[in-house]
Amino acid sequence: MKIAIFGNKTTTEALVEHLIENKVSISALIIFRVSTSGSKSIAGYSAGLKDLARLNRIQLIEVDDYAIKSLSDQEKIISQRFDLGIVTGWQRLIPVTVLKTFSIGVYGWHGSFLKFPNGRGRSPYNWSIRLGADRIFHNLFMYAAAADAGEVFETVEFSIAPNDYISDVQAKALSHIKSSSLRLVEACLSDSPIKLLAQPEEVSVHFPKISPKDGKLQPDRHTAEHAINIIRSASHPFSGAYIEGAAGKITVWRASLIDAANSKTIRVDFIDRPVFFIDYHMDETIADQET
Repeated sequence: MKIAIFGNKTTTEALVEHLIENKVSISALIIFRVSTSGSKSIAGYSAGLKDLARLNRIQLIEVDDYAIKSLSDQEKIISQRFDLGIVTGWQRLIPVTVLKTFSIGVYGWHGSFLKFPNGRGRSPYNWSIRLGADRIFHNLFMYAAAADAGEVFETVEFSIAPNDYISDVQAKALSHIKSSSLRLVEACLSDSPIKLLAQPEEVSVHFPKISPKDGKLQPDRHTAEHAINIIRSASHPFSGAYIEGAAGKITVWRASLIDAANSKTIRVDFIDRPVFFIDYHMDETIADQET
C-alpha cells in the first residue's frame, strides 16, 4: 500500500515520526514549498520535514501552489498512483482531481466543540477556546469535495480544561491523530470494507478564519473572562493576543483572572517588564503595576 502524507507543520512531523516508529511504510511526504519568510505565515511550521524525509528515505514532493490547483503540481501527485493519503497540517482544500486518484481515499482530522456537520471551517480549536467551550469532538474523516464534509472513520471527545491554552488542545488532538492513524492504516490493510459514517445532511455552522487582528483585547466590548479566552486561543504557536494603550502595542501570551467571582480584572505576567493589570471598569486600557 502506497501511503502519502500531506503537511507542513510540527504536527505533520510528529505524525510521520509516529508512523515510522510503528513500522508503517510511508511512500511520500507532500509539502508546500515556502521561503524562509513565507514560513512565518504558517502557524506551527516545521522546518525539519525535508531532513526527516531524507533520513528515512521517503520521497519528498514539493508543490508550489498550496491549493494544488496548478496542473504541474497535480501531476506530481497523480503520477505516483497512491493508495492512501493522510493529511495533517495542511491548511487548504485538496482538489477532487487529486482526491479521486487515491484508490482508498484521503483522510484527515477536524474537531471543534460542535458535532459534525456543525463546526466545519477554519480555526476550529481556536474558536472552541474563544467561545468558552469545555470539550472537543475530534473526527478522523475521508476528504470530499466540500470542506470537512466527508464520511467519518471515528470520533473521540476530549476535554478543554479552564486553564488549557491552544497548544494544550493541539497536544490532545495530536494524541488522537497518532493513535487513530494506526487504526486507519490497519483498517485499510484489512480484507474487510472500511466502516464509515455519513454526516447528517442539515444546515451546519461554519467557522470563519481567525486572523492576528482578531487577537485584540477590547475592554469596552467584552468581559475579562472573554479576554482570557481570546488570550488562551491566540497563544503559541499563533501570533498572540495584544493590548493597545499608552505603552503602545504589547503582545500577551498568558494571563489570569484576578477576581474570578466578578470577572473584572485580568493579570498579565511578563518576563521582561512589570506586571500589567487590565481593569474592565477603567477608562484607560492598561494600568501599569510593579511586581
